[in-house]
Amino acid sequence: MRKLISVLLLFGCLSAPVRALEVSALSAVVFDPLTGAVLWSKDPRRPMPMASTTKIMTALVSLERYEPDRTVTVEKRWTDVEGSSMYLREGETVTVRDLLCGLLLMSGNDASETLAGLWTGDRDDFIALMNRRAAELGMTDTVFENPSGLDEGDHHSTAEDMARLTASAMAEPLFREIVSSAAVTAAGRSMRNHNRLLTLCEGASGVKTGYTKKAGRCLVSAAERQGRQLIAVTLNAPDDWNDHIALYDEVFGELTDRQTIPGGIVGEVPVASGTSRVCRLYTEGASSLLFPGDPVHAELTLRGPRMAYAPVRAGAQYGTITASLGGKVLCEADVFYQTDIPEHPERPGLLARLYDTLFRK
Repeated sequence: MRKLISVLLLFGCLSAPVRALEVSALSAVVFDPLTGAVLWSKDPRRPMPMASTTKIMTALVSLERYEPDRTVTVEKRWTDVEGSSMYLREGETVTVRDLLCGLLLMSGNDASETLAGLWTGDRDDFIALMNRRAAELGMTDTVFENPSGLDEGDHHSTAEDMARLTASAMAEPLFREIVSSAAVTAAGRSMRNHNRLLTLCEGASGVKTGYTKKAGRCLVSAAERQGRQLIAVTLNAPDDWNDHIALYDEVFGELTDRQTIPGGIVGEVPVASGTSRVCRLYTEGASSLLFPGDPVHAELTLRGPRMAYAPVRAGAQYGTITASLGGKVLCEADVFYQTDIPEHPERPGLLARLYDTLFRK
């Protein structure tokens, strides 16, 4: 059963005003993947080249289409690439997982070409998948011309589009594992993460650096504090490390801890064949999250059986309660029966009623 039990004033609006914080980036955004809100921005819809942060999309499309343990025999055409490399060798056998590590930690353009070529043998087919996935994610100002981020044709995105992409990529467990690792060993190679924010910024958990002469320094990052993850993107930012640290300090500092699910009684359920006709339902404690801005309406929804049948045991789980905004679940908690309700001695129990219905005339 899905039952809406209340509308509750919870937390901030879905957008926030641009504040006066100065950053070196030509374009920047801080994005809340939980609510889809842009919490801070500087020219966030400006189309710009995004260098190797492109590889976030390459990784996402690969994760959605390949098994991580799939083996690949490297072809020479995939190794003949310019720029950064994981130094793949013709004829070498590696796994998709190895390639993702080389892609995201060593920023290997050869890993990009191998993952793209693995789809149909034609990299253009994979690039078409990248652009299709961008459209599905609402990345309306993005065009991918290649899987690596090299300056080519009309290859571009925006800070806001890259933030939305990263929110989807960070939902993939293997992606999160790789980009949050300081170092890994894969395909016989020791790989270190180029993202200095992992040691410089409180709560940093990835994601990807990038640089070309045309794009300048590009950085996409994620950070988590007090159970809330935010994503920051800077494009063409000479001082990107400090930009991201300042952005997280600013935006996290303005979030407010707000109750999402109350503790205690949250509803009741009818009880059949019991000494009491209803049983109250409760959560073991309140849930809260950090949110920005002025309060807005969010929904609490109780999920569980339409009716309980005696006997009911106090403390047994009834179901769950969720807090949501705009149809997106923000958090969930277990719900329990508050009291013992024995079966009524003068009312037939559930088994007796089923027997009567099925076998007696």
